[in-house]
Amino acid sequence: MKLVYLKLILPLFIISTFFGMVFQENIFFDNFIQDSQDEILSKNSIGIFMSIFSHNLIITFLSLIFGTIFGIVPIIGTLINGLFLGYIISQYPSITPLLKISSYALVEISAILISFSLGTSLGFERIKHYFKKNKKKKGVIILTIGIIGFLMIVSNSIISMLIPLSLEIKLILIILGAIFLAPAIIVFFKFENRKEKKEYFNKIGKNLIIYSKIVIPLLLIAAIIETIAIIIW
Repeated sequence: MKLVYLKLILPLFIISTFFGMVFQENIFFDNFIQDSQDEILSKNSIGIFMSIFSHNLIITFLSLIFGTIFGIVPIIGTLINGLFLGYIISQYPSITPLLKISSYALVEISAILISFSLGTSLGFERIKHYFKKNKKKKGVIILTIGIIGFLMIVSNSIISMLIPLSLEIKLILIILGAIFLAPAIIVFFKFENRKEKKEYFNKIGKNLIIYSKIVIPLLLIAAIIETIAIIIW
């Protein structure tokens, strides 16, 4: 099993967790946490389990599939989850609540980071292949423009959590990022031949197999432990 991109995802997660702890007063997770708690606590044990499991399943699956686009979704997901964890840690002055949370969080985080690394690999491997095949100036310029769009979208996601931005500014940043990104995506997924296309989709298939064998079981275990923890505590 190749999870090479954990070397990228894990440091990003650790750094964003640190930022979440340091800048916790500037991060706006309170409403999200309260709404999530209200939704979960209003359900029975089966409902709690299904809510936790389905939420994590959707996040991890989408990060894997949409990771094909420059690895944008899993990288944003890594940064947001790190900030969220850092924020949660900063809210507990004693170690006891953190130990309780860690009983399921470690399993859940492991599953999420593995899925993020799988998604990132699909995007970044395609970038590496593109640069290898297209060393012409035009090809490099197009992909560079796309990477600029990618960075704009990622930075917008992070900045909007640290600094309250108006809806208009958020939309402008997203639209600008999309404008930069769109041409690169079109070129990015233009395969030279059927063999190249088949090889890439085979990679997606292999990552989905890893996802089904490792990530889904870990998410099930985490959801079971978290459900029990919520009922008991």
